[in-house]
Amino acid sequence: MVGTLRKIILGLGLAFVLGAGASHAENLSISAIPALDIGKVVADSSVSRFHVDAATGVVTRVSGTAIRLTATNATVPTVTITCAQSSGNCKKTYTVTVTNGTTTSGRSTTIPTFNVSNLSTQAGVTFSPAAPSPAAPLVFSIVSTNNSFTASFKLAFDATFNSSAVTGSTAWTYSVVVN
Repeated sequence: MVGTLRKIILGLGLAFVLGAGASHAENLSISAIPALDIGKVVADSSVSRFHVDAATGVVTRVSGTAIRLTATNATVPTVTITCAQSSGNCKKTYTVTVTNGTTTSGRSTTIPTFNVSNLSTQAGVTFSPAAPSPAAPLVFSIVSTNNSFTASFKLAFDATFNSSAVTGSTAWTYSVVVN
């Protein structure tokens, strides 16, 4: 009888250890709309670069001779990253990487620089650095001491146009990866 009880206790002990050791991965979600676009541009015989301000969507020509025909500001996407896990696995540092996707058509080239603004989150969650410098790829961290969090930021970019490429509609794609 004592031998049988010992086997049951050892069996339950192993089950508890395996249950405690099982990974409870956090549930991360990322949303961002719309695609990056600055409207209609007429390009001359040089490569031109435009800057989109993440806070306002204001588009300014940085170099080249291209002319932007669209009079309104660019629509700047808000990227929202949400982490949810009841067991507290959101309490760690996440690396956020924003990279170039592919261009759809027209005279667009890769995005030479991404920039962010309006970084927002709740107490217990910070961005590191607090104001990431423009770059491509753009890499920064979200540091969380919370069981769950939502963080968001406005994402903009610099756009380049190759005047020797075919004309057409131009939009840029990008990816946001959180590790």
